[in-house]
Amino acid sequence: MLNFDRAYICAKSGAHSSCAHCTGALSLHMAFGWGMSSHDRCSGIEKIDVPQAVRLATASAQKDSAYGHYALATFYFGGIGVVQSDKKMFSMYSKAALQGLGRAKLALGSCFMHGIGVHMNLRLAAMHFEDASTSGVLGSALLLQNVIDRFDDQMN
Repeated sequence: MLNFDRAYICAKSGAHSSCAHCTGALSLHMAFGWGMSSHDRCSGIEKIDVPQAVRLATASAQKDSAYGHYALATFYFGGIGVVQSDKKMFSMYSKAALQGLGRAKLALGSCFMHGIGVHMNLRLAAMHFEDASTSGVLGSALLLQNVIDRFDDQMN
């Protein structure tokens, strides 16, 4: 079970120690308010601070952190604090996936499965879902089976 409060505290602590990965993770917490308690708002940190989240993700990505790339991709996907861009989203997810981030592999599989930011390619979708599944990302095996079922439907 994911504990957002604990993850937030770890990301915040690591970011204050100049860890690029923690800074990228903290950017997602700040953009979506995950695990941020009321004492943070009282100490001057807003529950959701999208401009600061984008700055943190950008700084993390500039240090070539998979978490920074992943956070920026998420922001580009939803147009959160940045101009929405499927191409930039795909590029950032690709960088994070190449560095081994399982969640980015899952996101890339979805991009290929639905043709978001790239031409639809079920073979590449299956490959990324399989990689994500091997990395232990929840839901990736189900998506892999979905792609396999689509292949089977096309063959019949």
